[in-house]
Amino acid sequence: MNKVIITIIIIIIPVFALEFILGGKGKSAQKDNFSDSTVLEKDTSIYVDSAEILKYDGIRGQTIIGQRSRANIMRGIDQNSNTIRKEYINYMRQGNKLNGGLIVRFKIISTGEIVDCKILQSDINDMIFEKNIVLTIKRWKFSEIQIENDTTIVEYPFVFEQY
Repeated sequence: MNKVIITIIIIIIPVFALEFILGGKGKSAQKDNFSDSTVLEKDTSIYVDSAEILKYDGIRGQTIIGQRSRANIMRGIDQNSNTIRKEYINYMRQGNKLNGGLIVRFKIISTGEIVDCKILQSDINDMIFEKNIVLTIKRWKFSEIQIENDTTIVEYPFVFEQY
């Protein structure tokens, strides 16, 4: 039996490249990807609503607001990304097939805790996997910063490929 090599590519890329990967689907992939709206009614809490998308329109793959440095954010993502990789590998071991990407928006407070995480855009079309990614990111911990009451909002892309 051939071994299946599964890799996960976790990269930060410019907007145009991510739009290419996601097939240029625009800002609200949950509307584009799901033809049956009753599926979304089960748990829409993991997706950014359209009003919030418009609030920060045009910013993808970078810090939106907050005082946390880009280096601090990237260090935290690097330290925590193994949890995303494990989630993906476990999902694939269950016999699921998954390729695609998603952009998450999460909020980091000055203590380093994630207080909110939602999917901004996705072409994965698997609500269970997407929900597990959101729950995984909510457990991440970043280093504490010495700026009181800071909330840094980050948008970050994850691309999953199976070889």
